[in-house]
Amino acid sequence: MSASAFYKVSDNRTADTDIFPFGRWRPSIHMPRWASRIALEITNIRVERLQDISEEDSKAEGIEVPLGLKMLGEFYEQEGKTHRVAFKSLWDKINDKKYPWNSNPYVWVLEFTKI
Repeated sequence: MSASAFYKVSDNRTADTDIFPFGRWRPSIHMPRWASRIALEITNIRVERLQDISEEDSKAEGIEVPLGLKMLGEFYEQEGKTHRVAFKSLWDKINDKKYPWNSNPYVWVLEFTKI
């Protein structure tokens, strides 16, 4: 007998009360390793100050540059900081109450590769 998994993101049923062949949905943190759809290998761990994030690292975080930021003028493009400015904006939107950008907290940086 082979094991199978149903993933909420790829299934039409979304309510927690829906009946599934193997019971209720479980958060991914509680799923067995074989049910993982991605495997990552951590290649580097370091601590750095938040404001030390580079343009390349900001881009690697998946930051989308808003159209308004692109239209602000050539300054950000010339300075090469477009993704970094968008990252700062998102950071403050999420963390402004406890750890605003201007407080420049220490953060963990994890680098990884998909295996």
